[in-house]
Amino acid sequence: METNTTAATARTEDPKYTQNHKYYYPVLLALVFFLYAPDCIVTAYFVKFLEGVLHFSKPQISTITAFGPIVALAAQAFWTRRANSARCQNDVLQLTTVGTIVLTLTYLFHTRVPQSVLFFYVFAVTVLMNFFRTATTFLCDSITLTCLDRAQRPFGPVRLMGSIGWATASIVCSRLLDGHFGRFPVIVAVLFGLLLCAEAFLPKVRSEAAPKQRGNTWRFIRRKSVFPYVVYIMTFMLGWTLSGTFFFLYYESLGGSASNYGVYQMLITLVEIPVLYNADRILNRFGPAKVLAFAAVVVAARNLYQSLIPSWEWAFAAVLINGFTVLPLFVLPKYMMSVAGPGEKTTGQMVNTTAQILFRSLGSLLSGFIIKYLFGDVIRPIMWVSVVSLLTGAVYILIADKKAAQSQQEFSK
Repeated sequence: METNTTAATARTEDPKYTQNHKYYYPVLLALVFFLYAPDCIVTAYFVKFLEGVLHFSKPQISTITAFGPIVALAAQAFWTRRANSARCQNDVLQLTTVGTIVLTLTYLFHTRVPQSVLFFYVFAVTVLMNFFRTATTFLCDSITLTCLDRAQRPFGPVRLMGSIGWATASIVCSRLLDGHFGRFPVIVAVLFGLLLCAEAFLPKVRSEAAPKQRGNTWRFIRRKSVFPYVVYIMTFMLGWTLSGTFFFLYYESLGGSASNYGVYQMLITLVEIPVLYNADRILNRFGPAKVLAFAAVVVAARNLYQSLIPSWEWAFAAVLINGFTVLPLFVLPKYMMSVAGPGEKTTGQMVNTTAQILFRSLGSLLSGFIIKYLFGDVIRPIMWVSVVSLLTGAVYILIADKKAAQSQQEFSK
């Protein structure tokens, strides 16, 4: 047994083995495909599950979708330490995925829980599920980018598989869920099970630095090259979730259904394909700040347009520009990887994922209360608030980038 372990270790650390993309490149494609497939269903239909099956109010839904991930954020540092200290990060990744599957299935027991404590039960399950699920995301990103860096392969085509996975899940699973939202936990658990299968075939990725070399998270965030991007994540994710948390309910109020919403989800994802295919070229040509600012402006324009449409059919016109909205999800992991020093690769991805979850959670929390108490249960005006947040982020990242360039020029003199 010891001999086999030694041989496996030597094989995974052999440069010829780790750079043999013919072995693991298809596995990475499958990994990212099944990472984004369940995320599509959770993003689109978790709120409908809470409202349509569990009959929660909008403030209750906002509390669950916001505070669950916020409490689970404490787990990010825990999982980062585990990943950095583990001999193999893959083991930690598989553990987080198994935990996500088990806790997702726990939603099925809601019928046996008294109504008086159902909210607290679902809240607790959501917190625990996010304890595992958020780590799955940043560990997948970290392992994927590490493997691609070894083989000097671009991230764009791999991230493209995430869009294909999202589109496939949206069209297939939306039909399974239409009128049967009680199936939500089973469908999500099955998709995470397929992700676990892909993880089993990944090449081993080991901790890259000794404990004394590993990065301090707060020191990393405070860097001038990192902090403006964390602020951008705040404004972008707030704008995204303020408009997106209850978008399916807004879409239903315009006469849409889960089936045609699945088609809408599929189409807006398919238009991401040409963008992601050329994403590396776009990033190299314009730089991260300009690309991120452009994406924020596009999302703001989309949200403003959708706030003015008279019926669900008009939402499909937004498909024409939606491809560019995926750029931050491509640029931010790449950028954090590029500015991370030795022993900080996992820390960089953890910061990116944590910031996204934190501000998505805040947006989810605010949206429910704003809609109910400021706009009288009308969803449309919240989209105008999101436009302000998105445009603020676009202006800020451009100003920060310009100041950084000026400082660099003065230093070079």
